Amino acid sequence: MSLAPRAARGTSVTVFGQVLKFAIQASSILILARIIPPAEFGVFTMVAAIAALAAVVGDFGLSFAAIQAPIITAKERTNLFWLNLCIGALGSGTMFACAPLIADFYGEPRLTPVAQWMSLSFILLSLAVQHRAQLTREMRFGLLAGAEIAAQAVGLAVAVPIALSGAGVMALVAQQLTAYGVLLVTALLGARWLPGLPSFSTSIRSYVRYGSHTMGGALVNYASTNVDKIAIGASASAADLGIYGRMYQLFSLPLQQLAAPLTRVALPTLSKLLQEPRRYEAFLVRAQLCLAYSFGLGFAFIFGTANELVPLVLGPGWQDGISVLQVLCIGGFFQGIGYVNYWVFLSRGRMDIQLWLGIATRSITVVAVILASTISILWVAGAVAAGLVLNWIVYSTLGMRMVGLRPSVVLRNALWPMIISIPAAILLSWISEYLQISMSAGLPVLVASATLLIYVGVCVVLIPQVRRDARAIVATMTMAVRRTSQ
Repeated sequence: MSLAPRAARGTSVTVFGQVLKFAIQASSILILARIIPPAEFGVFTMVAAIAALAAVVGDFGLSFAAIQAPIITAKERTNLFWLNLCIGALGSGTMFACAPLIADFYGEPRLTPVAQWMSLSFILLSLAVQHRAQLTREMRFGLLAGAEIAAQAVGLAVAVPIALSGAGVMALVAQQLTAYGVLLVTALLGARWLPGLPSFSTSIRSYVRYGSHTMGGALVNYASTNVDKIAIGASASAADLGIYGRMYQLFSLPLQQLAAPLTRVALPTLSKLLQEPRRYEAFLVRAQLCLAYSFGLGFAFIFGTANELVPLVLGPGWQDGISVLQVLCIGGFFQGIGYVNYWVFLSRGRMDIQLWLGIATRSITVVAVILASTISILWVAGAVAAGLVLNWIVYSTLGMRMVGLRPSVVLRNALWPMIISIPAAILLSWISEYLQISMSAGLPVLVASATLLIYVGVCVVLIPQVRRDARAIVATMTMAVRRTSQ
């Protein structure tokens, strides 16, 4: 099968898998939020913000290095596996030993065993890095999607009875570790590859160089996306952190379901199109159109119906997070459409540019978040959203010029989705609030959904550029469906 059909089929399989994964994750949020109180979620988030380093450190950027390489030998892959494992073991041991210090930092004694258990995530994730990279190189997206679905399902099945027994935060720990374990087992079985002994005569210096830049950018991203939880945990109550953490999870769900998994399809595809600039740009344009309209209208819906959506999904006791979710949605749109910048840096091997630009923009975000945490969680959400907008502007202008790509390639596709989504969010918010006051609960979401569909239909009919964009998106999705059925 040629590259275009494989990419299209990979995209459709990935998106379909993410729909199922989204359903399971949404069920997890809905069920566990009704069993476990906000304060318990806050305690887990304190440790989860630190344990999130496992995905960054354990990978060390070597998965992308292996995926991007034109050719990788068995000995190189073996050496990369052992390097990942050593880094993961070091991270696991460090977090286990520092568990009492983490508890002292937050002033929460219960964190010691939680941190010690969560230290296992470093090992579980690092063991699977090269096996999952191999599956990505082979474009076996169906297996990868199935593994993630199974991980979420088994993790939820394990967490619910533990939560019902009153274990609270430990149910969340069990859910996370179980999901990582399932991902590891499926990767080992799917790749059908067992590493041998390290080959000291085989150099992986080029992979480490590429990976170090990738990891540097990931560490900068980690700092800016987790400093909010750490700062809130240090300056506010566990309940406040629990509310903020749940709102952040709701806000990030669309990003996790679409943009992040599509990276697995985009990176090998773009890497193979480097010598064909026109096809390279055409792929970027189509991908960003899909992202921009999906995230624009998706976040507009979440923003406009948040007053009804939060109690509906999480149940009572979470209303203080409604405004937080709405503010985060603003930044979410720009984070989503900015994924194409990330794909460009990865495919062209210029993660050094992303690293240095990221240090500049995200340092500002970190300072703003720390200052905002002394005021309220709503101010923290505002600082996070502003940082995401700043990051997109810098990457889309200066970053694209530095890699030799015209900024207009990634900027122009964001214009009309933005013009449509902003009034849609305001309109839905007004309708939802009005109906919530005058009618029964639940109806605002239904009416707002219908209003959004009508609004989009009118825009498509009346605005020529939106009609062209809609045709391009439909053509892309149609090709993906046809390739999947073949």
